[in-house]
Amino acid sequence: MNILFISRIYPNEFNTDGRVIHSQAKELSKNHNVKVIAPRPMVPRFLKSKKSLWQEYDCVPYKETLDGIEIYRPKYIKIPNDRLSFLMEKTIVKAIINTIKKEFSGTKIDLVHCHMTYPDGIVSIKIKKMYNIPIIISARSSDLDLSIVDKKKKRWMENIYEQADKIVTPSTQLKNKFKRYFNLDSEYIGNGIYPTELNIMPNKMLESQYKDKFMMLSISSLISRKRIEDNIKAVSLIKDKVPNLLYVVIGDGPEKNELIQLVDELNLQNKVIFLGQLDHKEAMSYIKVCDVFSLPSIRETFGLVYLEALFYNKPIILCKGEALSESLINNEDAILVSKFDYNNIANYIKQLYQDEEYYGKIANNGNRFVKNNYTWKIIGEKINKQYMKVIKNAK
Repeated sequence: MNILFISRIYPNEFNTDGRVIHSQAKELSKNHNVKVIAPRPMVPRFLKSKKSLWQEYDCVPYKETLDGIEIYRPKYIKIPNDRLSFLMEKTIVKAIINTIKKEFSGTKIDLVHCHMTYPDGIVSIKIKKMYNIPIIISARSSDLDLSIVDKKKKRWMENIYEQADKIVTPSTQLKNKFKRYFNLDSEYIGNGIYPTELNIMPNKMLESQYKDKFMMLSISSLISRKRIEDNIKAVSLIKDKVPNLLYVVIGDGPEKNELIQLVDELNLQNKVIFLGQLDHKEAMSYIKVCDVFSLPSIRETFGLVYLEALFYNKPIILCKGEALSESLINNEDAILVSKFDYNNIANYIKQLYQDEEYYGKIANNGNRFVKNNYTWKIIGEKINKQYMKVIKNAK
């Protein structure tokens, strides 16, 4: 079958955003011919002062192949002004339609999978009407957040969802929110890992550097909803009870200075370190040597990094009702805490430090959980099953 992915978020040489979408494409390409249209923003000449915002995209080629997947990146106009968002919508639709006409003339497309609702989903409805092709829409948390604050866009989304042949949501809580906001059913299909890609060589230098530490780790953008501050406050509560505790934070973002200030206020300069942004392989090396991964993020759609930590046999701490928490059993597969509850985080860190049997149970069960449920092979089979159903029903 010929499958077409449409997504503005897709990895390139400058940015890894959308790597889960690329992993889906790679897995499905084992059985189908998968191609991708990933529109890239361009800044009009009269906004030269803003050009630096997206200048990297000027270096991304129109057509390239990544892991055997053909990717087309037509340009659309991006203006940093919400009142002119209609211009972005029109140019995205035009860019995608023109690419289909140019690159897929004479090719029968069996199914279109659109990986964001707004504004990407607008063009998918046009494609369905123009070419009589079934479409699947992935609804993401950003789509639902937008529908809450913008009633006009919510009506557009409702129209898109009602015409879609299948709607996919990447977490059970998002599936429930989607039902609540739009009164429509969706299919929950999460993300996955490639175990072979995570089988990296041990980093002997890191192992030696941190062998005497009980390392608590976060890998995250430094933004408020990731709640790094709750981890820092938890460290302050148990710094004397877990004397060799060290909290390592990988990532960067607008909250970094405030977080550093909090560390200074709590006198945790020797307990908390910020390593900044690291590439994926280096970040995975830190997960391999850490003792516990804690990211009590709120409004978390899925959180691929949790799967990666589970794969490396690390107990994870996350918020109830967030990410993949509803698939996990508290105190069995992982540790689930209430939002903003740094006292609970502190108590669990102390228990993991003191109770070797408890630590081993959480680590081993979590590892088994991810291998039995969330490899890309398993996720790919679930997606493919939905594709077959949609195509069969369309006929």
